Amino acid sequence: ILATGSYDEHVRLFDLRTLAREPLAETDKLGDGAYHLSWHPVWLGTLAVSAMRSGLPLLRVCGDNAGLKEWARYAVDAAEGEHGSLAYGVSWRYAPSASSWLAASASFYDRSLHVWSVGQPPPLPAE
Repeated sequence: ILATGSYDEHVRLFDLRTLAREPLAETDKLGDGAYHLSWHPVWLGTLAVSAMRSGLPLLRVCGDNAGLKEWARYAVDAAEGEHGSLAYGVSWRYAPSASSWLAASASFYDRSLHVWSVGQPPPLPAE
């Protein structure tokens, strides 16, 4: 599975075995360009998106052809400049001292790095 972001504000999933077909799944508009994507290293089907001025949406792949659903969003209410202008990068890290996962988002405009404590994703729907 290949996940792609775009300046058209969508994230799309493609099956690399059938590239000539339509995407397997596509988000609604995220509010700004989906600049950088990062799959969670443990939570299967969980994807973080750097959505520039729209913060850091966390998406979940929901079953066969059920699409991508947003289950959380960080920094959505932060004014430009408070998050670190535009969110252009995202990555995951486990924090053993807190027994929790962190998402780090970055902006090159003001050289900022923001770290978010991320709760457990909702369970995947039964198929």
